[in-house]
Amino acid sequence: MLTAPKTMSTSIPLISSPVSEPWTAWVLLLLLVLAALANVMQPGVVLNSFTTIVAKPERQYTESQRTVLGQICLHLFQLGTLAMACYLLCFHDGAFSIARYGVILVLIALLYGIKVLMMLLVNYTFQIRKRCASIGEHYEHLICVFCCALYPLMLGMFYYGNTRVLQTLVTLVTAAFLALIVFKYCRAFLQRPSSLLYILLSVMTMDVLPLLGAYYGTNYILSQSFVQL
Repeated sequence: MLTAPKTMSTSIPLISSPVSEPWTAWVLLLLLVLAALANVMQPGVVLNSFTTIVAKPERQYTESQRTVLGQICLHLFQLGTLAMACYLLCFHDGAFSIARYGVILVLIALLYGIKVLMMLLVNYTFQIRKRCASIGEHYEHLICVFCCALYPLMLGMFYYGNTRVLQTLVTLVTAAFLALIVFKYCRAFLQRPSSLLYILLSVMTMDVLPLLGAYYGTNYILSQSFVQL
């Protein structure tokens, strides 16, 4: 009895990339939904963030514009966007896994928590509660603008990879974000020329170092083999 010859089937491993992983598109969609929900629950929160980029730090906003659920959605959008941007920016090869994204998200949340604690410590030490409350509100608006600017660049890295052009654009957006923070701090705290040194040190400690920690921390996480699906 004749039988068909057996053929050896070989499976070709697929290269893991942001585009090939279905969870990445769902996360990007979820982040967009969170931003939309935050804007619906807090009407005008995103528009106010853009219109107050160069506004005076003394400008206040009514608390009726804020809701607990809206703030939760907004912070989740910001943390998730920063984590995904770091992942896409630092990713070169290997497995693009949701587990690593989760670890990076935890890292970003920890750095943000440390920053908030440092701001509270400065507030307690120098008794500048009123100014800190004012600048803190404008800082949240800048974070929102920064994440909104990162989102389309993140989509570019998702579809076209971590190209030199996109890396340059991310660097320029980050530099503009830090420059705006210095500008806000100067308008709130600059009283004499020597104050500029303290402002720059504050920005270096509470803004530049967390961003560097996020970047190098993400590179370290991606270099480790213990974070796998």
